[in-house]
Amino acid sequence: MVGLDAVTAYTDELERQLTRVEELPPREAQDVCDLIDRACRKLKIFLDELVGGAYPVPLKLFPEYELMQQARGVKASAPTDLSIPICRPARRRSPR
Repeated sequence: MVGLDAVTAYTDELERQLTRVEELPPREAQDVCDLIDRACRKLKIFLDELVGGAYPVPLKLFPEYELMQQARGVKASAPTDLSIPICRPARRRSPR
């Protein structure tokens, strides 16, 4: 299903955040836990929309994805991490 590649990239980032929590001092760990909570809530909304029949728009996940990456020190996140353009063959025009 189109759009679930984004979920994979997103949950991979969530897993990286969960791994970091045990290595952080308590105050920083709490901030990361808050970020994980927010990201999980966003993922639930995204999946609920898909189940409800909405067209997948992976870029809806990007703000939280970017925040999670920034928390790990990634300077520039790319929306293309979550959205791979769908290339469709060009439509043939009928001769006039």
